[in-house]
Amino acid sequence: MNTISAKEISMNLSDVEFLSHLNIRLTSNHNYHNNIEEALGLVGKKFGYDRIHIIKIYPDRTFNILHEWCDCHVPTIKKQVKKIPCFFDPLLEQQLNEKAYILINNPEQLHNPELKQFYCKYSTINVLFLPLLLRNFFAFLSLSMCRHEKNWSEKEIHFMSLIASVIAANIEKNLLIAHLSHRLKN
Repeated sequence: MNTISAKEISMNLSDVEFLSHLNIRLTSNHNYHNNIEEALGLVGKKFGYDRIHIIKIYPDRTFNILHEWCDCHVPTIKKQVKKIPCFFDPLLEQQLNEKAYILINNPEQLHNPELKQFYCKYSTINVLFLPLLLRNFFAFLSLSMCRHEKNWSEKEIHFMSLIASVIAANIEKNLLIAHLSHRLKN
């Protein structure tokens, strides 16, 4: 017989409440940029991340940081990273294909020297990349630790994937509204 403990039920209710609150934060007003950055802050503060990004990958294999939230003890990097070439590491690509996320636990062990240098430059100890499933472009939600190492559990990675899905749905909705609004004006 499969029984669920009261602690598991309360954690599940807490998770549902958090996802509901996140969705409300993302849709609460018409200023999409403020909403997304407030939502990233909500995630960062709740789970203790140091830096969160939404990273857009372009067809020419470059990337840019669309949105950023940083803990007050960690410097911003969004203004320093402007459409730079993507880093390629076959082991990370394999991890993405097999697990549907990329987890870098120790940048020093990366095979790509440019990627290793990038994370050292921005004091990143470990980072989790979750794909944002969008029709109009390819993007990732990036959750970074800069002050201390974090061991992500499969349960936390799964929950962060749910958060990434909520964020992706709201980005998609806002892109659709912007596109329709633009068409109506012309």
